[in-house]
Amino acid sequence: MGDDTIQTDPPARDEALRDQAKALIAENDGEGLTALVEALHEADLADLISHLTPDERVEAIRLLGEAFDFTALTELEETVRTQLLEELEPK
Repeated sequence: MGDDTIQTDPPARDEALRDQAKALIAENDGEGLTALVEALHEADLADLISHLTPDERVEAIRLLGEAFDFTALTELEETVRTQLLEELEPK
């Protein structure tokens, strides 16, 4: 009898993804950050953003540029979304 348990959101993977994203943001590596998040669903991207500091959030979106899926903003808590939108310059 095999193990049919499906883990869709393993905490260790999420933590590793967050650590990787934080390192890429600190290194100002937009290409690396884009490669890291390009396959994420908008809800997963929102989860990642919600675990960043306010400064990291803004920097991540700046680094991602046109690669950022703005529909992820709809998945954020309202307070986080409002704070983030206040920090972003309309372009």
